[in-house]
Amino acid sequence: MEIGWFQLENLFLSRNLFYSVLDLRKNPAPTGQAHLDVIFDKAVKLGQGDAGAFLEKENLPKIHPVILLCENGRRSGKAARQLEKLGFTQVYVLEGGEAGLLSE
Repeated sequence: MEIGWFQLENLFLSRNLFYSVLDLRKNPAPTGQAHLDVIFDKAVKLGQGDAGAFLEKENLPKIHPVILLCENGRRSGKAARQLEKLGFTQVYVLEGGEAGLLSE
């Protein structure tokens, strides 16, 4: 499921600590936008790593919410499909990735 900035911001403001944010950008770096960097800073930086292997290694339940971030949403979308095949049921992709956030 794709989520936008509004949903992402609400999730962070809700103080729900039971989710994982995975940064799949090739070269994770600050965006120069403080409100975005707060989110990217809290993410686990996997680069092009295997999100499924990471979550299974962490032994997280399949109902654990996972938010995927990348440059433009494509890598996150691919990772989301992989996670869904592994049985994860609450997988969210940031719509348009970093580029989408920067254009808002």
